Amino acid sequence: MPSNLQGRSFASLLCSEPYAPNEFVFAEKTYHTYYDPMRTVRTNRWKLIANFEFAPSQETPPDYKVNAKCYVEVSNVLNKYCHPPLELFDLKNDPWEQINLAEDPKHANTRDELIQELYRWMQRTGDPLLDGPMAQGAYRQRMREFKDVGRGAKKK
Repeated sequence: MPSNLQGRSFASLLCSEPYAPNEFVFAEKTYHTYYDPMRTVRTNRWKLIANFEFAPSQETPPDYKVNAKCYVEVSNVLNKYCHPPLELFDLKNDPWEQINLAEDPKHANTRDELIQELYRWMQRTGDPLLDGPMAQGAYRQRMREFKDVGRGAKKK
């Protein structure tokens, strides 16, 4: 296995041999239809989602044929439909993830422990979000070309 590969084989589980699941499972999304970075940690009972941008909770692509509004404008109008900074779900008692417990004082310790686990994972994996928002590849290329011309270089 490559040294940078996270995780481990679960072949023994498929062969009905002893298997111990990971205590924590991590996931990430940065872009899909638009920039909407999320990081998640899950245990057998709990799931914490950290949402790092103000974006709609239901991802809907723009309708390019009618020049639909961008997601920031839509988010501002549909404020109550945007995901909160943190989501915490009790998968044992709420398997469909309908009740967000992130702001419930009774679950503050669980929330904070999961945030700490997620933060440590982001540090271990060198997650670029810890240094700020991530620019799209097109932005980096276009800015490089813009700066080259701005400095007096001829555009190719």
